[in-house]
Amino acid sequence: MMQCLQYAMPAALLLGWQHSGHLKQALRQSQAALRDTKAQLGAIVNCAPIGIVQTELDGRIRLANHCYCQLTGHKEARLRTLTLHDLTHPEDRPSHLQQHAQMLATGEPFRIESRLVRADASHVWAASHTALARDGSGRLAGVVVAVLDLSCRRAADVAVRDLDATLEQRVAEQVAAQERLWHAQRMESLGQLAGGVAHDFNNVLQAIAGGARLIQRRPDSVAAVERLAGLIVDATERGAVVTRHLLGFARRSPLQAREIDIGQLLTDLRGALAGTLGSRVAVELALPHDLPPAWADKDQLETALANLLANARDAMDGDGQADGSGEPVHTLRLSSEASDGAAAGLGAGRFVRIDVGDTGSGMSPDVLKRATEPFFSTKARGRGTGLGLAMARGFVEQSGGALVLRSQAGEGTTASLFLPQVGPSGTRGPADAAADGAPASTAAEPRRIMLVDDDAEVLEAINEMLEASGYAVESFSSTAPALSHLEHGGRADLLITDLSMPGTDGLGLIGAAQRHCPGMPAILLTGYNGDELAPATAPLTGGRLVVLQKPIRLGALLKQIAALLAESGSPAP
Repeated sequence: MMQCLQYAMPAALLLGWQHSGHLKQALRQSQAALRDTKAQLGAIVNCAPIGIVQTELDGRIRLANHCYCQLTGHKEARLRTLTLHDLTHPEDRPSHLQQHAQMLATGEPFRIESRLVRADASHVWAASHTALARDGSGRLAGVVVAVLDLSCRRAADVAVRDLDATLEQRVAEQVAAQERLWHAQRMESLGQLAGGVAHDFNNVLQAIAGGARLIQRRPDSVAAVERLAGLIVDATERGAVVTRHLLGFARRSPLQAREIDIGQLLTDLRGALAGTLGSRVAVELALPHDLPPAWADKDQLETALANLLANARDAMDGDGQADGSGEPVHTLRLSSEASDGAAAGLGAGRFVRIDVGDTGSGMSPDVLKRATEPFFSTKARGRGTGLGLAMARGFVEQSGGALVLRSQAGEGTTASLFLPQVGPSGTRGPADAAADGAPASTAAEPRRIMLVDDDAEVLEAINEMLEASGYAVESFSSTAPALSHLEHGGRADLLITDLSMPGTDGLGLIGAAQRHCPGMPAILLTGYNGDELAPATAPLTGGRLVVLQKPIRLGALLKQIAALLAESGSPAP
């Protein structure tokens, strides 16, 4: 028996060591996932076109995005030494403190217009939507504030008052003031979204913070760590969706265009929306057998069509023909065909037209004229934001097409989307061809990548992703040491750089790097649409340049790296 114990104890110890090793490995993986998630969240928050601040319950600032830093003129490190009350104008501070205390007592968010004191002692008017944040256990964890710059609106109000008082001013000045007023009204309309954006980001922050704290409490549970890390990644994806919607409204979201079988897409969409549209709605689908494919972003096209079908259903509420149960049955018309661009004023070219029609009460000429204006809606309060048609129009125009509405009172409405048609040769865009390329070939040694980003957490996260994928990475937190490295003989097969950095920005770095290393390909990371950078990137002819929108995904980044290295004759690992 003693002999059996002598053999059993080492085996038990061995099992314990193995279990400990698995737990340590899972913990390291979860920590890497957490850093990656944190970096993605930072990129998402910094892409938002409004100021976003997270504070302690007493107003001490924990986090501020780029937009808020620009609004106040402070760097984020300085803001972390201040409170929201410090940044509020002394005359507005009592009201702000009172509403903040009331929120802590009742849990209800509040909105206030007040003056923020900037770093140079000047002030700027802003609208702030403030809400409480809770952790994964439901306890109060802080405050999230969405801040909208009102300086344009205030300036426009003053200009309009001055024009009313001095009618002798030049007509040109009046036109300029009206243009500023229009812009201010649009920004004020965006303020209506601030509460929703703050709520969505609050949920994202709550899920991430709660999941991270639970991982810290239960680091030895492999199953719990994996599950919570997955929840954190899902939360960052939701945050990215919020940002994409905001950028899509502003037409600053890059399109992932590709060839689409419109007939198959419409067939699938009709089935997918059957439950969403309701059991009292039938969708008639009419498709020709020779319908050509279209060139567009599939996800955004599906979203636009879903919005149009929902609008058509809402337009027919109370109409329709009754079935045996006596309840009305609504019929929506969904069809597509090849078309020229004449009906949409697009001139030469071939297009695929998609029609969504209803038999509702139709629109008056005045309503039809304003139907695609952002935030214009004839629906009851709470039933629509007025963004559906505006976003659909922005999407098709960004795709090279058009949205046309036809309607008459009492005869229903038809919305037509015109999208570019794919020719017989199946012409495709260069970015899509690269993304669908073959797997990278194996290199004799790791390819060298120079990575530059002034955000330490983003830099660390991308560095780890690239090294884990087999690349040799030289990381720099600013452009100066990166350029010094190249000037002293350093070399790289590819450069990845952020756009917005102190001193020389990413475009300047790429130009200088390509002068030192002719033909070096580069990837520029930015929160804006790459199309807007086209004029600035045109002079960079020293090597291939690809623009990726933040937050980046590892798979998309690796595909672009592989394609660029293959083109330059340096295969990926």
